[in-house]
Amino acid sequence: MTSPYRSPVGQRNLALIRISLLIGVLMFGAFTWWLQRAGDRPPSDPSTLRLLRIEGFVVWGASIALLAFLRARVGKSADLARPSYLVVSWIVAEAVALFGGVVYFLSGDARWYIAGLFFMIAAFLLFPLRRA
Repeated sequence: MTSPYRSPVGQRNLALIRISLLIGVLMFGAFTWWLQRAGDRPPSDPSTLRLLRIEGFVVWGASIALLAFLRARVGKSADLARPSYLVVSWIVAEAVALFGGVVYFLSGDARWYIAGLFFMIAAFLLFPLRRA
């Protein structure tokens, strides 16, 4: 029996999920950039930004640990479980990028957002649609 993961429809659905995740993050970043460019936002409280920085390191650390765990699981998983692991891994990477977008939105510092985008793209490369 052929697994639904290997079918063209299953591949297309996974590709659509992945593209949708990326487009959502890019749209949030574009909207934040537009708001930052307008320049009429009041500055954020420095204590809030300090707390966000600590939370950012926690989000990054937890995401890296979870992706390492998922990477090991994807390699050993059956064809039927693989799509679920892929989607979960992409969502974990999206969380990092969205957190960077929130930091960008609140502080105007785009570095966390750009790093989150690179993290998300790296996760897309580490967890490809097709099995190598």
